[in-house]
Amino acid sequence: MAKKVVVLGAGEMGREYAKVLVNLGCDFSVVGRSEEGVRQFSAETGLPALAHGFKAWKDLNSKDTEFAIIAVNVESLAQTASDVMDFGIRKILLEKPGGLDIHEIKNVLDKAHDTGTKIWVGYNRRFYASVLKARQMIEEDGGVQSFCFEFTEWHHTFVDDPRFTPEVKKNWFLANSSHVADLAFFLGGKPQDWQSYTSGGSSWHPAATVFSGAGTAGTGALFSYQANWMPQAGGVSKF
Repeated sequence: MAKKVVVLGAGEMGREYAKVLVNLGCDFSVVGRSEEGVRQFSAETGLPALAHGFKAWKDLNSKDTEFAIIAVNVESLAQTASDVMDFGIRKILLEKPGGLDIHEIKNVLDKAHDTGTKIWVGYNRRFYASVLKARQMIEEDGGVQSFCFEFTEWHHTFVDDPRFTPEVKKNWFLANSSHVADLAFFLGGKPQDWQSYTSGGSSWHPAATVFSGAGTAGTGALFSYQANWMPQAGGVSKF
């Protein structure tokens, strides 16, 4: 019997998850917020979708859906996860980063513990074939001794994009850059002790725009990182 899944979010990520579910032969439905978003989803995938969000889907469905994939915008991730848990679904794939900030993420975690819900946060790069092969090669070579990474963001590609609210941009490391850090620490080991430094700031990310740090991972490996979000000369966007 095909597993019954609901995909919440009919945007880019929702479309990608729908492709996977089709290939897996799953019984699934897709839910978007707006009529226009649903029309665009159907035009691009050839699949039906329901508009008006989770409430509209909940009012039409019994509690026999086993899995939920939550691919809504960052501001709505935590609330949607809470709604899905209240509905009774206990297996959830929640798009990164799981909430707008640490407080929202902590609330989702606490509710998952209270309800016995299993939540996987969508840091999907861990499962790329290339990453799995790299991990195999690292293990065969005796493990990681050191690693470095960077998470520089090209601000002109997103800072004026209306899809991203000021709240999301002020939390941009968590909302976007964290997938790079997750992959680095997935391969090299979880950070155990480190020092970090920041400087700069901007209208859309006042906390900092230049980042560096170094430390040790639980594997014993040493690591370092850096990033610079300052605009390049001749940048196209206001900073």
